Amino acid sequence: MSMNGNQIDAQIGSRVCKARVSAGFSVSDVSERTGMAVDHLIDIETGALRIESSEITQLANVLGIEIRALFEDCCSMQQRSVSELVALMKTNDAMVGLIERSRTEKANLRVA
Repeated sequence: MSMNGNQIDAQIGSRVCKARVSAGFSVSDVSERTGMAVDHLIDIETGALRIESSEITQLANVLGIEIRALFEDCCSMQQRSVSELVALMKTNDAMVGLIERSRTEKANLRVA
């Protein structure tokens, strides 16, 4: 079962909050260091607001964590789904190519 966007947003927000608390910062401290509004940060931490890529980088730098720490485990099902989709697309492309070659060969056989 893959997680939907809201669940991922909530997990990433929760990790931002835990990293903030571990770093000993209040929301106001992070607000001052990033220039993000307190309400905006609270919305990110609660998952009410989807975090933007530039904000991820900024928060990771301020909190002293690696960006991947915000995504580990919470997105593993999503990643597996993407990998499966890519494999399926490759298989689909191969099948389309095979069908096209088959049509071309049939057309060439009829002409000959």
